[in-house]
Amino acid sequence: MPRPLPFSLLYGSSETAAGSSENREDEIHEVKETISQAISEEEDFCIICLEEYTAENPHIVPKCGHNFHLNCILAWLERSDRCPVCDQIILRDDLLGMQT
Repeated sequence: MPRPLPFSLLYGSSETAAGSSENREDEIHEVKETISQAISEEEDFCIICLEEYTAENPHIVPKCGHNFHLNCILAWLERSDRCPVCDQIILRDDLLGMQT
């Protein structure tokens, strides 16, 4: 699981302006690393149910490029026609027969 974002980056810091820009750069670098880690870890589990992919329940990759369990994305498409991650339109007919 990715690390949480630094408190001071989310809510500001009590430090004075002098010397805080270097700290801020370190915090921004840490956030970028956290986001990169989360993106790479996303491929290990379904973003809808948060369970890992298995041979019995593999992932599919729609045109938007995000990974989901077939049953999870089909259930999602009953409520919305958009990817839960990037909001691109996903056509249900395009998913059938796409299992990898």
